[in-house]
Order: sequence, then C-alpha cells, then structure tokens
Amino acid sequence: MKGLSIMLPWGLLIVAGREKTIEVRNWSGIGAAGRLIGQRIAIHCGKKIAEDAPASVRGLAYQCNGAWQGLRGCIIGTATLVDAFRFTERSFEELAPQHLNPLEWWEEGMIGLEFADPMVLAKPIPWRGQLGFFEVGEVVARRLG
Repeated sequence: MKGLSIMLPWGLLIVAGREKTIEVRNWSGIGAAGRLIGQRIAIHCGKKIAEDAPASVRGLAYQCNGAWQGLRGCIIGTATLVDAFRFTERSFEELAPQHLNPLEWWEEGMIGLEFADPMVLAKPIPWRGQLGFFEVGEVVARRLG
C-alpha cells in the first residue's frame, strides 16, 4: 500500500470526509498518481501544520477533531484515489469547494488528486512521511485494511 503525506489540517479533512475531496499538488507530472487510481492510499499527516490554511479550513478540522494538532507525524486514515488531473485556472476555481484552497493560490501546472471512500483510523499510526507517494509496509497495510 502506498502512503501520501498531506499537511494538517488538509489531510484530516480528506479522511474525515469533510468537504475536501481533492488534494492540490505542484508536481511536474501525474505519472505515479495515475498508476495508483483505484487504490486505497494511507493518508499521513506530517509534523508541519499548514499555518497558511484559511481560518475556515482550520475550523472544519477542529469540528472533526478538536485536538487535530496532536495528529502530527502519523498515518491517520485511508482513502481511495479516484482521479489525478491537471488543473486549468478555470477548473481550479470551479472545484474550489472540493479542494478548499484559496483561489489566489492558483499556479500553472498544479495537479489535483481526487479521493473518495475515506476512513479515519481509531488510533493513528506513528510514521515518518516522505515526499510523493511512499510505501507504508505490509504490517501497516494489514492494519489499515
């Protein structure tokens, strides 16, 4: 099973199934993501918190888990990757309710990773994240189901 690090509060919103279904990345290509469509992905929250996340996004995360800051450096759940696509400026704006990023964050070349069927773990698994997609190991994959 592959994992993906997503900064808090964004990762929590994906696994909690709260409005955010699309993760936005500034990757040069879609290659690896395209090969993972249809697979469950372990969602990891890194040690850094996205301090620039809008107050509305931080508020949604607080509603999901009032102690979300304590979820750093852990695999917090899984979701199925259902699509990987390159944004246009227009699609970035149209899909804003699904990615929740401020419109002024738009940059040429951004890609979207769309997730569905999220699942929050009852007990987060401490794990060191990595850039891009990474292997979580067989033992962790079995725990994640």
